[in-house]
Amino acid sequence: MNENHNNLYQDINDLLYKYKNILDYNQSKKLIKLQIEFLEAGAKEGDDAAQFNLAVHYADSGYLNPNPFYNPSKYYKWMKIAAKNGNISAIANLSVWYISPENGKKSNIIKGLHLLKDAYNKGNYLASLNYKAYIKQLKKKKSQLKTQLLKALGNLPDKGAAFKKEHPDFAIYI
Repeated sequence: MNENHNNLYQDINDLLYKYKNILDYNQSKKLIKLQIEFLEAGAKEGDDAAQFNLAVHYADSGYLNPNPFYNPSKYYKWMKIAAKNGNISAIANLSVWYISPENGKKSNIIKGLHLLKDAYNKGNYLASLNYKAYIKQLKKKKSQLKTQLLKALGNLPDKGAAFKKEHPDFAIYI
């Protein structure tokens, strides 16, 4: 995102929080729409931070509740692009999307855990929290996560041997 777009985006963000108790819903909505326009410009230029922040603006929660810009397909599109471009926060968020999908999207727990481990290894705080939580779930004799993972691994041609070799920290509990 070029410097002007980034500065204007940040200025709008500062205004939203500074006048949070003064702005009405429609005024806030107009400012957020302007932020989205700046982020789209940066995202299309290939800025992974703009791509990530744009995706966040399409999440189910946000500055306004309910979020009038909520759009799961745009969230997924921009989060996936940001992750592909190396944004660690996007990788961590995308891992959750795959492990615990929303809106009827089919889970891809194997891909999700792989992404989670990648973000965890790169020091992402959210990934660290989720990694510990998922390990805790896998340690239980019975958990939905363990059941999902075992089913997904059983459907692989190698029955999950490659996954278990690559991720012994997960495999030890299944």
